Amino acid sequence: MAQLAVNIDCLSNQVIDMHVLRVPSWAERELGTFMRSKGKEKNLGVVCWAVDSFWDIATKRAAYWHKCEATFAHLLPGRTATEAENGRPLNVNSSTISRKDLRRHLGRDVLILQDKHVLLKINWRIFFDWTGEAESHVDAECAVPAVWKEANASDAFRKIPETFDSLLRTKGAFEATRIMVALLFLQ
Repeated sequence: MAQLAVNIDCLSNQVIDMHVLRVPSWAERELGTFMRSKGKEKNLGVVCWAVDSFWDIATKRAAYWHKCEATFAHLLPGRTATEAENGRPLNVNSSTISRKDLRRHLGRDVLILQDKHVLLKINWRIFFDWTGEAESHVDAECAVPAVWKEANASDAFRKIPETFDSLLRTKGAFEATRIMVALLFLQ
């Protein structure tokens, strides 16, 4: 929920004054900043459109984080394979996400998967164009031991961000992540 204070001149149909009163803390960094900048311009239509389009992408991103955590639980930092096996099974095939899990992932923009050799960092940021339309920027970074890089003559590890981006465009976020996990982590 976001709250705005808007004063409108009914005779001229113009916004006289506009202030963003409240934005959820999880949305402040991405949405709140944009809303306040457009609020200074008194652009009510763009602010309202931004809230709606942001919510659509933020919920998709939260569902993605939830599905990744459930599928790759053994690769979450601080969790052992035994904990992942004995943990509560999550229904990753469900098309809906519980309210509790949704709240837990809203506003999250980074996921780190790692084992004793490899670290894969997935970043998903939300930006806005001039119309208030929310846009996603998803990328991946990888860290591997230096000896792996030295032994690799084709420099394949430097191509991981490009490979992830290509998979992202053709397969979607989760499939791109699943393929990268299969390529990078010894199962």
